[in-house]
Amino acid sequence: MNNNTDSLHWKDRARFWGLPIVFEWYEILHDKLEVRRGVLFQQTDMLPLYRIVDVKAEKSLIDMICGTGKVLIFSVDATDPRQILKGIRAPQETAEMILDAAEQMKSTLGVRGSEMYGAAFAESRMHH
Repeated sequence: MNNNTDSLHWKDRARFWGLPIVFEWYEILHDKLEVRRGVLFQQTDMLPLYRIVDVKAEKSLIDMICGTGKVLIFSVDATDPRQILKGIRAPQETAEMILDAAEQMKSTLGVRGSEMYGAAFAESRMHH
């Protein structure tokens, strides 16, 4: 993968016991994370990378056996502040890559942390 956010691209899908039988796909294209779920009814969540504030990798004993894990993404997105990417290969490396990409995007856009929290607060007030 490239360190340049202009050409950033990553793709994976959810796995159950290490097998890609879950209908959930993840993709980072340039400046956003897309999470697609479903077969007959497909839902796509899009999260701009600059809104990500923290990323965490988790592995259960089953995950360690299967070579997978979860990546938890915490953001200032008003509609869905937490995304869970399940059954990810190399969850620690993926979490680091996503956090690095988010920091690069914030730097590129000149976004500071206080601006993001203020925007999230304003958005949440609009939805109530």
